[in-house]
Formats: sequence, C-alpha cells, structure tokens
Amino acid sequence: MILEIGIPTYNRPTQLYNQLKVLNSSPLCSEKLCVLICDNSDQASQVDFNQFLNLSVRYFHNDSNIGLLGNLKRLIALSHADYIWILSDDDQVKVSELPVLIQELAIKRPDYYLLVDYFTGSRTNTD
Repeated sequence: MILEIGIPTYNRPTQLYNQLKVLNSSPLCSEKLCVLICDNSDQASQVDFNQFLNLSVRYFHNDSNIGLLGNLKRLIALSHADYIWILSDDDQVKVSELPVLIQELAIKRPDYYLLVDYFTGSRTNTD
C-alpha cells in the first residue's frame, strides 16, 4: 500500500463523519482508500464506518487521552503504508488530487513528501 490517510480525533464525531464522507467521494477506482483513525475521545466513535464503501477504515480508540502528539505517534506506528498523510478531522481535502498524489509517490518513491497548502491546490515540488 502506497498511502494511508491518518486522522487523529478527539470528541468530534460530526467532523470525523464529514471528513470520511469527503474522502469516500475520492475518484480512486482500482482500490479502496485506506484510512487510519486514532481516537482520543471519551467514548468510542458511534460513526458507522461500513457506510463508506470506497474506504478501508481501521479504527483505534485509545484507552486514555494520550494527547495530540501521542495520537500522532500512534498513527505513524500503526500505519501499514509506505507513506502516511496525517489530516485533521476537519481539514479540507481536494479528493480529485488523490490519484495524482498516489501516482507521484508510486513513481518517484521520495524519502518524504511534504504537503503544504495541498488542500487549496498549491503543490509541493518533490524534485
């Protein structure tokens, strides 16, 4: 797997649902988009992940609130992909660009790929 999207969240089921709804509209056809969620919430999410048919969702609820940095570290440790894109549960994503990003990662295989203002259309040079 080339790319997994990691989402740290805390007590924001509506934002998480909305983010998954946007990601589910991705034009990727050949395989499901992989999403990894680490949840610091008081209770496990009530979001029905099975409704997002274009996503492969892995959900982890932390036993206690490990804070943002702990949640980010856990996302990275749990990822099975070559690359992880960490998004907030309320970041604006241009899903139409996901196939381009995945193709660039697959072809160029950079050591890292920094996405800055990617949500608004500005592209980072990987050369």
